[in-house]
Amino acid sequence: MMPAGGLHDAVESLRQGGVVAYPTETLYALAVDIRRADAVERLRNVKSREAHKPLALLVADPAQILALVGEVSPLADLLMRTFWPGPLTLVFNAAPGLPPGITAETGTVAVRCSSHPVARALAQGLGGAITATGCNRLGGRAARTSGDVDPMLREQLGAVLEGEPAPSGVACSIVDARLGTPVIVREGAIKADVLQRVWA
Repeated sequence: MMPAGGLHDAVESLRQGGVVAYPTETLYALAVDIRRADAVERLRNVKSREAHKPLALLVADPAQILALVGEVSPLADLLMRTFWPGPLTLVFNAAPGLPPGITAETGTVAVRCSSHPVARALAQGLGGAITATGCNRLGGRAARTSGDVDPMLREQLGAVLEGEPAPSGVACSIVDARLGTPVIVREGAIKADVLQRVWA
């Protein structure tokens, strides 16, 4: 495993199919290059991810979602303009061609644009979306710092990136904005009343 740090080496690890741990504004996450189906399956195995659970994605720029989603509803566009970059994940209908390991055959994809400079630099360096699933194994505790990364998990990673500011430790909020009436799937860093005021 590569020592902590080294954005360039982390990007190279992703290109070669590796799994990388990195900080976001909320918690540590695990990245792979979603264009590599083998890397997506490696990540699912590393996490012991249940077959029916999809993997969230992270982009460096909102424009990158156009390759990932079927359409952007007016409400989703409003939420993106209001809260991105930031700790909000939006659920979209998935674009054709995404690896089955990303969507878990749900037909949907969950995407966020992070405000953390390391997270965005990692996606920018790769030139496309990365996974943003939690940095933990099945049943394990979410990692807020690099020191929280499970030692058994760490052994299977190509890199563990450091970076400021430190994650808040509060999970991102998730909103399904595909329909006329949005659904708050998870209240997290952005409180429900703040989200609801946008579409009230």
